[in-house]
Amino acid sequence: MRSEQVDGLVTDRKFRSVARSPGVANAPYSRVKTLRVSPARRYNKFLALLSAASLLSFLFIYSAATAAVRPLVHIVQAVSFNQSASNKSLGSRMATRDSVAASRKYLTNLNSRQRSPWVTSTVAAPTSSTSVTSATSIAPTPTPTVKNGFSTPLNSTLQEGVYMGPLDPSGVKSFAQFTDTRVTIASDYLPSNNGWNGMDGANGSIHWLASAWKNSRYTLSLGVPMIPTDSSGHPQGTLAAGASGSYNGYFTKLASRLVTSGESTAYLRLGWEFDGHWYPWKAQTTTAEAEYAAYFRQIVISMRSVPGAAFRFVWNPDALAFATPGYSVTAAYPGDSYVNIIGLDLYDWNWGYPETPQTAWKKSFLPQLTSADNFARSRGKPIAFDEWSVVTRNSHGFGDDPYFISHMIKWMKAPRHDVAYESYFNGNDLSSGGSPNVNLLSGNFPQSLTAFASTLG
Repeated sequence: MRSEQVDGLVTDRKFRSVARSPGVANAPYSRVKTLRVSPARRYNKFLALLSAASLLSFLFIYSAATAAVRPLVHIVQAVSFNQSASNKSLGSRMATRDSVAASRKYLTNLNSRQRSPWVTSTVAAPTSSTSVTSATSIAPTPTPTVKNGFSTPLNSTLQEGVYMGPLDPSGVKSFAQFTDTRVTIASDYLPSNNGWNGMDGANGSIHWLASAWKNSRYTLSLGVPMIPTDSSGHPQGTLAAGASGSYNGYFTKLASRLVTSGESTAYLRLGWEFDGHWYPWKAQTTTAEAEYAAYFRQIVISMRSVPGAAFRFVWNPDALAFATPGYSVTAAYPGDSYVNIIGLDLYDWNWGYPETPQTAWKKSFLPQLTSADNFARSRGKPIAFDEWSVVTRNSHGFGDDPYFISHMIKWMKAPRHDVAYESYFNGNDLSSGGSPNVNLLSGNFPQSLTAFASTLG
């Protein structure tokens, strides 16, 4: 074995012993007498180093393993405790569901519907000063990011509804099961073409309606005609007469019959879509809008006077009314004291160019929604979408349009928009003579149906 001396240091290539020699601080390399170390001595040193290394390795591994296992034990205990508690609670909730699919969905979405949208499934290890009461923990709420006109997190309080045609609770139930949604709002309409006795229930129409929806567990959203027609289509009144209180008696009777029939908490859409030209209560001039607003107030005062009445009154123009040049839809607003919710109707057709879902959303639908939302916010009122759907009609409906469906639902669910409920209008089907075709279950809108179920369900 070769040994060397550097700056007075005598070294062996493997085991370097150090001894400074005086007077040779800057001496160059030089040959010196080789120092021999016996094999037995080298072996003893090797064993000593090996033992020390083994001891240190054992201590390190033990410490790391202990640190890793301790929190795992706490987590397993916490999960076991909460699993048994939540299973008991969820079991009782599942008993109320109508189908296996609905039960599965209910379990999946339970936390998102009843807690903050920012609940995570991370389990924090318990400490001596706290007890574990839930298998979930609340994560800090990040700042919502706005994209395409809506923001996250999504609104877990949005109530879901549908219109399936007149008096069709079984159809509503089928729609909910087919789309895997939790429908709680059922839309329907009071008769508008059988005079005042048809509207206020004197001819038995309220009994007919209430019998169909009795025990259905759905909350009704009712379209209430302000001015009915006769069977020939002739209007049986005017906005001016209504504004003076001439028809208050009819609405007092209507309220009384609804309360007696168990519909005292229904949403009432008084004179819906008044901004259009297709109903006798149309309000397209400044004078007509003022009369409409006054008439609305007369109806609300009359219906609220009935004992037991707890109706929610919906002021319901088309969404387009909020973005129509030269038309001030707010002139027909009856006042905050008479309105519970601002309703909107919006269908997926557009006359813009180019006629694409993306262009329609950006240049037409989103401006309408933004304007309506700003107005509702200024009045401190929530929004409801009482009618909305995809449409196949001529060349201006976009047909099977998952873009519209997904963007509408995401807009509705954004908490900053405060949307109380939505009701998809599923009443018309070309195969049964309806026009336009808006039936999501007709087979004409497979991609839209998928988007509806995945985004809303």
